[in-house]
Amino acid sequence: LEKRYTKDEILEMYLNTIYFGHSAFGLESAAKFYFDCSAEELSLAQSAILAGMIKSPNNYSPFKNSENCVKRRDFILKVMENEGYISAEDRLLAQKEVLPTAPHEVDGFAKCYYHNVFSEVEDIVGADVYGGLKIYTYLDCGLQKELEKQAENCPTDKSFCVIDNATCGVKAFYSTIGNAKRLPASAIKPLLVYAPALQENIISPATPVLDEKIDYAGYSPQNYGGEYHGYVSAREALAKSYNVPTVKILNALSVKKGAEYLKKMSLSLKNEDLSLALALGGMQEGFALKELTAAYTTFANQGNFTPCAFIEKITDSKENLLFERSKKSRKVFDFDSVTLLNDMLQTAVQSGTAKKLSNLPYEVCAKTGTGANANGNSDAYCIAYTSTDTIGVWLGNADGSPIESITGGGLPANINLNVQKYLYQNASPAQFKKSSDVIRCSLDKLEYEKNHALFLSDVNAPIQEKTFTELFKKNFAPKKSSTYFSRPKLQNVGISCQNDGILLQLCHAEYLTIIINREENGEFKTIYQGECLESWLDEDVEEGKTYEYSITPYYKEFAGDTMVLPKVQYKKKSSADAVDKAPLDSIIPREWWR
Repeated sequence: LEKRYTKDEILEMYLNTIYFGHSAFGLESAAKFYFDCSAEELSLAQSAILAGMIKSPNNYSPFKNSENCVKRRDFILKVMENEGYISAEDRLLAQKEVLPTAPHEVDGFAKCYYHNVFSEVEDIVGADVYGGLKIYTYLDCGLQKELEKQAENCPTDKSFCVIDNATCGVKAFYSTIGNAKRLPASAIKPLLVYAPALQENIISPATPVLDEKIDYAGYSPQNYGGEYHGYVSAREALAKSYNVPTVKILNALSVKKGAEYLKKMSLSLKNEDLSLALALGGMQEGFALKELTAAYTTFANQGNFTPCAFIEKITDSKENLLFERSKKSRKVFDFDSVTLLNDMLQTAVQSGTAKKLSNLPYEVCAKTGTGANANGNSDAYCIAYTSTDTIGVWLGNADGSPIESITGGGLPANINLNVQKYLYQNASPAQFKKSSDVIRCSLDKLEYEKNHALFLSDVNAPIQEKTFTELFKKNFAPKKSSTYFSRPKLQNVGISCQNDGILLQLCHAEYLTIIINREENGEFKTIYQGECLESWLDEDVEEGKTYEYSITPYYKEFAGDTMVLPKVQYKKKSSADAVDKAPLDSIIPREWWR
């Protein structure tokens, strides 16, 4: 080479050819990618960054390893100062320049995808990427064009990722912030809280959780809009993304246990992140959309997680296999737990925060998320999956500035909808596989609403009005059945003397009828038969006589236990005796209605 070219010519050919990471070959390409300028416009600091990256583009990338990048840049500037090429003042000024935080968009089809491909190449073969390689990827060109089309109408920065569930290969990827990490907001809830809590049998979809104002040693989470909803099921809490129930469930599960499940899906946390705020996506760095989307494929794959990838295999020019991707997976959740979670996230689509997807004619699960800071909304997510694909959408601004009124259930969900319409324009995906060990039980609505307890429904209950169904793991389904209808029972019955008779306080019981019998000197008489009322006044009584009442509740032909009340002697109340002191004070509290 030296016989034919000068040193400068050799150096020029070298700089126009070498790899600078992220699919940037040659100095001009690298200058545009990292700094949005031509090579001749590079500053001293920028030149030092690129010169430092030549040794190992992956290790010294400002986007992947900013600390290493700064150290390498400053080392090179110091050497230049020592060799007399720059002054100490030049060096200090250059060291103050801020590193680029995200790549600049480069015109051309699938550039975002190729950046990730070459990043993987570096990880596989090292920094010495050379010509003649054949790289086989999972790219779906039509789908990639659709993502780039969807990006045109977004007023913010954006990241889109579509992963094939069967291979966990990335079919299409578009991002204006590369793989920068962002806080996941409520998109973390299924991964950190609900799926682990189902796995640990802490909750079922029907588990009632009180949505109320709470305080955990100074941490007081609030729901969106500041509203509280009383008792809600775990299904509703997830579908409508209520914050307080989610924090309560994580508290029962433990933050440490939730973090262990995240780690199994390659989502690592710092020790400083381990607090209850994690339930709502509160952490230091967050995750790249690609990582978050890959974790969601676990739910579509029966609880098995496989890291996603852009490259399937690499050969040389003669088709000799140099690398083939391992698709080895690891078990994170059992099939039963995933079946339950998938059903809960379908509710999020049908009646929850992701209802923009509700008209799709196939089974789809989704979770939205909206992150906010002091200035307003900062991150908006919609991550959805079918039996075949997982689609992640993020909108925000790279600098963290507000995105106005954009929420996860709005524009991100609409983009996700459009991507799915493209994906399944010719055929709908199959239904999700479901565990045979998950069963549907009929539950008693009265017990659930009044006592917040899970009882199997009474076999004689009016099905439509007073029962509802829910899914359970077979071994953790409720065992006790309600007897409200087959053995009806009255509660909180009281009795008192009034000036115009003896008052029986009954408390209205819906659907029940009653028979009231009265005994006086051995003579029995039915004084009422009909609907169970709030109260019944027996006016056919005489001063000084003693009466004993018995009440039998019925539902249709099914009789409950007869309740016999203590005997009471009728005495008219004097005007001075405003509060009756009947012998049944011990049965029902005064002012029971409060």
